[in-house]
Amino acid sequence: MAWCVSKGSGIVAQGHRGSVRVEAAAWDRVPAGAGRPLPHPVDAQADGRTKQLSLPGPVARVRGPAGTRRATGRVSLGDEEVLVVPDGPVETVLRFDDAARVTTPTLASGSGGETGDSEWPAGREWAARGPMDGGSPATTADPGARITVAFADPTRVTVGFRDGATDPPTMTVPPTPDGVATVLTHASAALRTTGPERSHPSQRDHPPLVTPGETTDIPAVVRQATPGPDIDLHLPATLSTCSLAAPLAFYLGASVHVAEGATPRLRAPGAGVDRTLPSEEGAFADETAALLRRVFFLDCLVRDRPGERLAATDLLDRAGLEAPHLRSLSPAGRLAAYLEAPFDRIEADLPTWPLATYVDGGERTVRCLPHLLDRLSLICPASASELDGGSLLRRALDGFYRGPATGRVDESSPIATGDSGTCRTAGDVATADRLAPDLCDARLHGWLAEGTPVEVFNATPTAYRNRLETDRQPGPLDIAVVCNDPELTGERTVADIYRERAADLPVDVSVHDSLSRHALADLLEQPHDFLHYIGHCEREGLRCRDGYLDVADLETVGTRTFFLNACGSYLQGQRLVERGSVAGAVTLTTVLDRHAATVGTAFARLLIHGVDFERALSLARQQVLTGSDYAVVGDGTYAPVPAGEPAVLHVAETETGFEVTREVLSTDAPGRSHRSPFADGDHLDGCVTRVRRDRTGTVALLRAQSLPTCHDGRLYWSTDLADELAADAE
Repeated sequence: MAWCVSKGSGIVAQGHRGSVRVEAAAWDRVPAGAGRPLPHPVDAQADGRTKQLSLPGPVARVRGPAGTRRATGRVSLGDEEVLVVPDGPVETVLRFDDAARVTTPTLASGSGGETGDSEWPAGREWAARGPMDGGSPATTADPGARITVAFADPTRVTVGFRDGATDPPTMTVPPTPDGVATVLTHASAALRTTGPERSHPSQRDHPPLVTPGETTDIPAVVRQATPGPDIDLHLPATLSTCSLAAPLAFYLGASVHVAEGATPRLRAPGAGVDRTLPSEEGAFADETAALLRRVFFLDCLVRDRPGERLAATDLLDRAGLEAPHLRSLSPAGRLAAYLEAPFDRIEADLPTWPLATYVDGGERTVRCLPHLLDRLSLICPASASELDGGSLLRRALDGFYRGPATGRVDESSPIATGDSGTCRTAGDVATADRLAPDLCDARLHGWLAEGTPVEVFNATPTAYRNRLETDRQPGPLDIAVVCNDPELTGERTVADIYRERAADLPVDVSVHDSLSRHALADLLEQPHDFLHYIGHCEREGLRCRDGYLDVADLETVGTRTFFLNACGSYLQGQRLVERGSVAGAVTLTTVLDRHAATVGTAFARLLIHGVDFERALSLARQQVLTGSDYAVVGDGTYAPVPAGEPAVLHVAETETGFEVTREVLSTDAPGRSHRSPFADGDHLDGCVTRVRRDRTGTVALLRAQSLPTCHDGRLYWSTDLADELAADAE
């Protein structure tokens, strides 16, 4: 369990795969454990008094020693019984003494118009979204979208949460094309369904892990869960081709076959599909990515999830497709229908794919395939060219003036350049030789090959393993801020930024000044969620008051994530990941103090509000001309403070006012949807919604919620931009 916080409007619990909100009518907290202990294992719990609760889920069940029964209508619990909502990324458990009235939700449109007395198939997660309502019984935009538990009078309730994430089994195969074909065939055992609902991340578990060995060993549980041979993918016997085909094979649930010199082909004989794929590596990667995008997004539009009404389902009409008919087909039948549909009519209205990872196709790639498939990343061949000084400058200018926004930029305004100001070190700085990567069409990019490309995160097998193996204990987020130079006080304010989140999340922030080598080593070895280092770094290591600490001298580290905001910290960051960390932000060369402070404070605020590492640094580094000097090492999709909907606003001036665009991006879980205050219905993450307002209306909209906001090439927080726009009008 990542964290659990109880407040006046209810409880929010965040697990490793998602979150759950239990909304309450005036939740009156009582000390933890003051109620009766739960006769059911949980990772976190909250105790309080309320007259009504509502929580997401298709059905509630009473679980006890005598078994499980459906909970609806009047429900009383026996001594060892609990009310359980088992579906979703976090299981919710309720214990109460008084009788309750339990009302289950009406199923979504398209499920037959059934009422709350109807069962929903087991294993299908249901989710509803709605704001916390602190003063009245909880409501959502869809009145049939939550289970309601109501009492005649305020009643003491214990609410427990259990993280739905489980450790994946491990397959052992030889590191050969035949071995990888076996891995890909059985990876789809992680799909909870082969229906179109597989497009939602709740229906995709983590694929089985891979260990190289001389013989093949596939656990029985994996073999039993592997879909039948409905679709076949024939490939030439090369590790590279198998790696590039992995996302498509996994999502389709295809059986993969390899042979020397074979022409790549996608076949579903029972549905009349026999499609020849390009043989050239680059063209093959492009074609498999296009096929995955087609099948995946059409599945999103076709799926029928309770509580979800996608606003874009009208796109099916434009493509000549009928959702009820497609839902009745086998995976092969749907594939055939999707391939025949005029996808080009709707493709431009669908999101850009969130993540692409660039690989060299070797054994390192094979070991990482389960992790890449878990994120449903595109897999592309790694290709890059050298960057000289002129190329770096042109890239920096393009990125700075383009900025993270769609608004206009005044190119005549003064900008921070690299030829003035003081640097974060006067010593011998380790500088990485940077490359210009050849990137495909995706929002964020990871690199799993040799070299240090700019504007991508540098992934490693160790980082993925650390993320999976590190078990965070329940409790407040533990953030440590280290300032090892008293002159760098400008960035020390990040501690206040982290503390501001304590109003919404349980956060413990500690500040450490001028640490010795021993003290910094001890801090790195402790289990912190995030460590923000402000200071200097040279070839010898991180500068301390009594010398340098080289992370290579540490056997293990406990800090899960970090920002080493010091010159040339790339190598030290890599060593932190090798010794236990999941991800971190680093610099690739010498950086100016004021640039470092600008990037550091912007990054801190983005990260603590739930933005993942790579996107947070991508937004933060575009505030300075030398943004390509910053990079992420490790798993850049990781967010130490998970958020259900990490939204970003873009504000652009129009002739009559402003256009405000809202975007939610899930880099590690394609297929999620969200509700936007700018439009009706649910929208796939990655889709944008927009509204146009005059200046007064825009100011009011921006003040409604504090969100990262891009305007005129700069990163603001919406409330700060609102104040600036309001002042300009005076």
